[in-house]
Amino acid sequence: MIYIHFGHMEAHAFESGLTTAHPYFSYLQDEKWTLLLRVGLSWGVASSATLFFSAAITSKMAGPLVRTLNYLQQFKKSHGRMGPLKFRQGDFMQELPAAVNEAIQSDKSFEKPLKKTGS
Repeated sequence: MIYIHFGHMEAHAFESGLTTAHPYFSYLQDEKWTLLLRVGLSWGVASSATLFFSAAITSKMAGPLVRTLNYLQQFKKSHGRMGPLKFRQGDFMQELPAAVNEAIQSDKSFEKPLKKTGS
């Protein structure tokens, strides 16, 4: 798109009778490269910022899910002898630990002592 615009400007200059030795063509060339550099740098900065913020958001979303999964796996291995589930401050889904901890406590309250058989 940039080349097309500058191409039209060069065509108009030729139609006006300017030769390629005229300073206008060197000015157009400088402006074209300056614009391309600015667009390239802007694209690079915008892409980098997008990647950074995407990684940060993904971490705040995936982190709690991974932590919950690991907690439940460890809870099973430890036969319920673990502290409550907690998330880092700033993580998304802050209501999930309370729900998991409440469900675990609720399940423990329904446990019945084993009956002795025999004797």
